Amino acid sequence: MKILAIDDQKLVLLPLEKRLSQTGYEVKTTTSSIEGQQLIDSFQPDLVIVDINMPILSGLDIVKYIRI
Repeated sequence: MKILAIDDQKLVLLPLEKRLSQTGYEVKTTTSSIEGQQLIDSFQPDLVIVDINMPILSGLDIVKYIRI
């Protein structure tokens, strides 16, 4: 299973990525919502974990992008 985590705070992403990888998931993370949109298209994750409060594009904008 492929998981993408998008959060503007790297300190949130580091332990999340470590634990999910140890559990056997293929994980990609980014602190940029714009890069997150690009990874959704290229990485084709099964699950996206996204922070609601981010600069430029909010987490809700990312969810809307996925639903289109």
